[in-house]
Amino acid sequence: MVDLRHHSEIFDLMGFTPSVYNKINIHIGAAYKDKYAVLDKWCENYIKLDEHTKKRLTIENDDKKSLYTISDLYTHVHSKVGIPLVMDFHHHNCHSGDTSAMDSFRIALS
Repeated sequence: MVDLRHHSEIFDLMGFTPSVYNKINIHIGAAYKDKYAVLDKWCENYIKLDEHTKKRLTIENDDKKSLYTISDLYTHVHSKVGIPLVMDFHHHNCHSGDTSAMDSFRIALS
């Protein structure tokens, strides 16, 4: 999370307004042995971030079956902390879960 704060501070120094239009887009990226426990821990750390970093941060679905779909991110992260989602169609084609591309897009858009 320290790295995210540093990236956000650089955006501040460059004069970029804190918003998802000047975004820092990331993958949560690790599942270890319990992917939903990882998401819970991620949410606990997210709420500790400063407001400028939170306003810039977005999360994106993954391309690996062991990781996170848009549905996972919506249910286990966005619904808890409100972070915006970015739907990557290529990643969706690699790992869609049980959700169609159009439904995943609608979830992210909502």
